[in-house]
Amino acid sequence: MSLGLGWKVKGDGKSLAPGEVVAPDERLSWGRTVGLGAQHVVAMFGATFVFPLLMGLNAQLAIMMSGIATIAFLLIVQGKVPSYLGTSASFLGGVIAIRAQGGDSADVTGAILVAGVVLVAVGVVIHFLGSGVLHKVLPPVVTGAVVMLIGFNLAPVVAKTYWPQDQWVAILTMVFTIVVAVAFRGFIGRIAVFLALIFGTLLSWVLDHTVGQITSVLGGATEATTHLRWNTAGVGDAAWFGLPPSTTVGADGKEVVGIHAPSFTAAAILLVLPAVIALIAENAGHVKAVAEMTGHDLDPVMGRAIAADGIGTVIASSVGGSPTTTYAENIGVMAATRVYSTAAYYVAAAVAILFGLSPKFGALVFSVPGGVLGGITVVLYGMIGLLGAKIWKENGVDFGNPLNLVPVAAGIIIGIGDVSLKITDDFSLSGIALGTIVTVAGWHLARSLAPASSSPTARGRRSRSATTSTATATASTTSPRRATRGRGARATRSATVAPEPARVRPARPPRRVGRTRFPTRPHPPFRGPVPRGRIDKVKPAPFVHHAPRSVDEAVATLGEVGHDGKVLAGGQSLVPLLSMRLASPGHLVDVNGVPGLDTVEVTDGWVRVGALVRHAGLERHEAAVAALPLLRTAVRNVAHPAVRTRGTTVGSIAHADPSGEMPSVAVLTGAVAEVVGPRGAREVAADGFFTGPLETTLAPDELVVAVRFGRLPAGTRTAFLESARRSGDYALAGVALALGTDGDVVTTAHASFVSVTPVPDVLDLGPALAGHPLRDLPLDDAAELVRGHVDPETDIHASADYRRMLVTELTRRALLETAGTAAEGAA
Repeated sequence: MSLGLGWKVKGDGKSLAPGEVVAPDERLSWGRTVGLGAQHVVAMFGATFVFPLLMGLNAQLAIMMSGIATIAFLLIVQGKVPSYLGTSASFLGGVIAIRAQGGDSADVTGAILVAGVVLVAVGVVIHFLGSGVLHKVLPPVVTGAVVMLIGFNLAPVVAKTYWPQDQWVAILTMVFTIVVAVAFRGFIGRIAVFLALIFGTLLSWVLDHTVGQITSVLGGATEATTHLRWNTAGVGDAAWFGLPPSTTVGADGKEVVGIHAPSFTAAAILLVLPAVIALIAENAGHVKAVAEMTGHDLDPVMGRAIAADGIGTVIASSVGGSPTTTYAENIGVMAATRVYSTAAYYVAAAVAILFGLSPKFGALVFSVPGGVLGGITVVLYGMIGLLGAKIWKENGVDFGNPLNLVPVAAGIIIGIGDVSLKITDDFSLSGIALGTIVTVAGWHLARSLAPASSSPTARGRRSRSATTSTATATASTTSPRRATRGRGARATRSATVAPEPARVRPARPPRRVGRTRFPTRPHPPFRGPVPRGRIDKVKPAPFVHHAPRSVDEAVATLGEVGHDGKVLAGGQSLVPLLSMRLASPGHLVDVNGVPGLDTVEVTDGWVRVGALVRHAGLERHEAAVAALPLLRTAVRNVAHPAVRTRGTTVGSIAHADPSGEMPSVAVLTGAVAEVVGPRGAREVAADGFFTGPLETTLAPDELVVAVRFGRLPAGTRTAFLESARRSGDYALAGVALALGTDGDVVTTAHASFVSVTPVPDVLDLGPALAGHPLRDLPLDDAAELVRGHVDPETDIHASADYRRMLVTELTRRALLETAGTAAEGAA
């Protein structure tokens, strides 16, 4: 089994061309890799040692264990998910609650260790059942609520422990944090907390030497004392090298935390278990972010990554360290540098371990003034809480629905207000633990009791009209023209009266065959309460519009609606079918709000096109066209410019119309469809993707997130020609051609066709053309191979014989054009 340790040197290892990236399994020279690793250390450093201080754990030990946990994480995910495991803030609320109830550090780390084991178990379940299970058990409304109550539950800690130690340093540190985070873009803004810690500490030192000592109540004390703001007495006595200290009890009777064995109490465990929900959401979001940046499908390793984070937490807490999680700060560094090499993370982990072997470093961290921590935590704790609101916003949670509003409202108030429920004389639930139980259990109970019309999967309103979604709609489809192409605007207007024969071929009427066909059966009666007010008659049959905000959510919705759902992306095939009642799905899953699906990426072997990339966008993408010129020549034959502006390339392929241009390009280039479903992600080669007219191997609950077109070998010449009755209409016949050459001699020859085969396939013309010079190609022999291969149908547009004749002539012309002798042949 590969562990992801075999990095290839990228280029010369020194420089990158504009737009070029370093993949996870690649690296630059070791000198540059070490520099990048140091940058990752700076990015994670502030939060990784601040959070242990806030939890009352040893920061030196936390830094060291973060490096060890990161190495374990990278090995478990086999180098596919470049991430750093720093200290998690999600446990802060639970840890502070444990200490408020008299628990010590051993109780804290024991509870964290159990939470890590639970996270491992969740990761294993996700690995085998697919990431869709997350959205069923922990939908965004629940996850957001738990994250929010974890953050806001910490507000009393700021008010009672840190802020009173030095209110003026606290407020100035807070202002500094806000200014740096907002005013500075890029890397500086991302390490605002770390810079604020330095600023506040230096400010405390200046005040100690100018205005003198301060009288205040230190953290954990009950009476005010006069003391230095920044007391560095312990720093000078600490050794430069050595393991973190073991936990002891100081002369004042207080715990001096260090390496220790965990202990386990049920009350403490229940207080930190809600953090697991936040970690699941955090890890899933980070894996998605890394997948979007690297262009790799990481859904198959989602469960492995979550389990690896759990294992990192178990390793760290087993010796008294703090909990771990993947860090957005380091993901930000990757986004800025476009270097995704896991080698840099191994370097960062090694540097963190070295820091952890310096007691002097640990003493320096421990000396951070309480007022500085007050200024930082007033921002940090609020940010943690508002991340819950961010989850709600990004996922479009509807709080007009009582199903979402009532149980979540109760859970948040219980968590923030530290409401207690006494179970026995020795055991009670309170705060975060009770709030999480009420939120999760209450929401699922409410969902089981709610009427169908209140189902959260509707994500909005039920509609009797498609007009609100047609601007961005189309089935996983976009072969654009069945109803709109060839007639222009008049065709759309006349569709309200009666469909014209030209819009649907009598020889191929829509029927329920295969997994991706549109249902033509009568739609069941409208379900749910009739909306109040005026209801105008509209073209489409009634449907429910869904607006998922992530791929996982879209897949989960498709799994719930089954055969009665269709995916919407571009709108140029499904909308006319809806308008003419030739398709009547009850649910339209609109993926236009899903981030990360609108990118085009060019790598050494592929041109990867996301599911929301429009034809026109692909046509204008210079890097993609330079890598595979056939894309532009084919796209320019798709319908009219207006259609190309809205229709999506991947949708056209998923629609699988034999008259579409892009399916033929897909098979000719050896494309691969990236498919995501509740059972995980899979890749399907184009030659096995199409099973019939408008039929593919897609299941009803699967979504094509991208198609990777294979880049053709150097020296390959391509052409694309088609013939239609009117400009922009469906092609009567078409051909895509690829000739491999060595100098002016043909070495390979392949063709795929439009409108003359039931499914897109590739014809090998090599037997007729290989070995012949370009200036003297045996066109008749190639035409004979084409004539025997195609299987056109007769319809109102043309007979089968005419289509066969037409495609052979188009093949001749494509060969002449590819050989560069079209003008000579015409003469």
